[in-house]
Parts: sequence; structure tokens; C-alpha cells
Amino acid sequence: MLPDLLPDGSAGSLTGPTESISANGELNVGESWIYTISYTVTQADMDAGTDLTNTMSVVSSQVPGPTVASALTPLSASASLTVDKVRSNGTDPVTAAGEVIDYTVTVQNTGGLTITGVAASDLLPDGSAGTLTGPAESSLPMVN
Repeated sequence: MLPDLLPDGSAGSLTGPTESISANGELNVGESWIYTISYTVTQADMDAGTDLTNTMSVVSSQVPGPTVASALTPLSASASLTVDKVRSNGTDPVTAAGEVIDYTVTVQNTGGLTITGVAASDLLPDGSAGTLTGPAESSLPMVN
């Protein structure tokens, strides 16, 4: 098996080879061997923001090498979020002082990067700062 260094630094397992001239286990003159390998991009890869490099090396009895080739895959992700605030409880319309109106605020990560340092504040209808409870985090993407 030939070593293949995946973008996360782990050793990958190549599939193949598919020999182009004859399936004799020898790389004949003019022959090409085709291998395949896959890598699943992680959120940690995206958050790191550096292009992904996959490196393959080959050694043989006649060419001790190693002979190395790399493939560079650029990453393109941006931080983005949306905020949605809706009245979730209370009379509609309000008919008297003292009635309570509840609101639900949803902050959703709509980008490709993990967002840190999130701080939410709320301005109530009378201009005062509201006290937010939560957040209640979801593990599933929200559906709009």
C-alpha cells in the first residue's frame, strides 16, 4: 500500500490500483496505475480556514524516492448569521395596560464557519433593555 497523507494529517487508505495495460502487479513501460481516495471535510477544517492539502508518495525498488505529489483544495467559507424576532404570546392587539407580550428571538448560523463570542441584547418597545433567557441551543439546522 502506498502512503497517502490526508488534509487532517491522518494516513488514508487508497483504493486500487487499476492498471491500464495489464493487471500483473507491475508498472509496465507506458502504463498508468489509477488509485482513488476520499476525504470528508470537517467543521474543524472549515473553521481553520486554510486550504486542504492531500499528499501522496510513491516508492519502488527501482525508484526508492519517495516521489511525492500533492493536491491543494481551496476552502471558501464565510461567517454569517440571521436574527428573527416574533411575538410568540400575548393578546393581539393589546387592549389594556398590564398585558404581557412574549417574544421569541432566533439567531441562526447561516454561514460555513463556527461563530464564537455571540452576545445578544434586546431593546423593548419602551426603549429599555430587555433580559433575554437562554439560549436554547439546537443540534439540528433550523428550517425557515
